[in-house]
Amino acid sequence: MKRGGDQQEESWMRERVISALKMAETEWRKERKNLREEVKKLRQKMQEKEEAKAKQNEWEWVVEQMCLERAVREEAVERWKQLYFAIKTELDDLIHTTYVVGETLRQKPHEGGAKNTVQELRKEVKVREETIETLKGRIALMEKQRHGKEREIDLLRQSLRILGSSSGKNKAPSSAPKNLPTFKTKFIACK
Repeated sequence: MKRGGDQQEESWMRERVISALKMAETEWRKERKNLREEVKKLRQKMQEKEEAKAKQNEWEWVVEQMCLERAVREEAVERWKQLYFAIKTELDDLIHTTYVVGETLRQKPHEGGAKNTVQELRKEVKVREETIETLKGRIALMEKQRHGKEREIDLLRQSLRILGSSSGKNKAPSSAPKNLPTFKTKFIACK
């Protein structure tokens, strides 16, 4: 009798194992199908990117990449600045509100805390306004320098044209190229 019970138990275990394997196989097939679809989508995206690169002029693509990199860099710098100022503010606050007694740090009692905070905020606003003014001045100076450089380049171009036209009248035609390279300066704005 026990053999019959053992055989039933073994067959029941086999059926469980077989059903578990079938379930695992169906899950594996689903996962494989999903992975194939994902690979197909990724290939399609890569193909679209390559087509987009082929359609665009190379310099436009380079400028776009530079602008993206600049934006990412500026965002990272801004985050670091915010983190730095947050830490600095916390440390300054901690320094102002603690004092050393022996080998222990103690919290200073708040005396006119709101008044001090308002004064500190006013000082901070004043410092920031001064910084903004200096930055505006720097921007104006940079604009003036840019216009000066553009004017110099225009004068040089005109001088080269004059020299090119006057040398053509006085001399016999030479083998040197008359079309001198002109360097165009253009400000490229990022999107």
